[in-house]
Amino acid sequence: MTNFVLYLAFKRFIGIFFNLLNLCLGGNLPPFACVCIVIEEAGRFLVIERPEGETAFPGGFMRWREHPEETALRECEEETGLKVQLHELISYRTISSPAFNRMSTVNLIFRATCVSGELRRSIEGQPLWLTHTELESRLDGFYLHIYQDYLRHHSSHSRT
Repeated sequence: MTNFVLYLAFKRFIGIFFNLLNLCLGGNLPPFACVCIVIEEAGRFLVIERPEGETAFPGGFMRWREHPEETALRECEEETGLKVQLHELISYRTISSPAFNRMSTVNLIFRATCVSGELRRSIEGQPLWLTHTELESRLDGFYLHIYQDYLRHHSSHSRT
């Protein structure tokens, strides 16, 4: 738990640091790029149950000179222990956070399927599979919007 508390403190510090830097640059710092991966298999979705209680899809920040697809593969394996195959970009979302400890981000949302590995806990939380019903009752905010984007994408592609 100590590692997680340090992780959260560091995450907040980074947000504050970049917002101060953006303030000094007159608001000209571009948003950070992130990815999010939605995996549905056998009617269940892969999510991360974070220690603070939030339910989230796997994903995270892109590294310098890393392609979004590489980020998606890396983040999913780091957070869940699973290797995945990416299929398509299903949507993107931008977040311009009013909170001073959160960074503005551009989020690319991919659909994927698992190819190998075993679920394992990470500093991000415990990965688990949830049904549609379980997922809908646990998601809110940003991750609820991602889920709704996925459902719209899935619906429009299942008709074609």
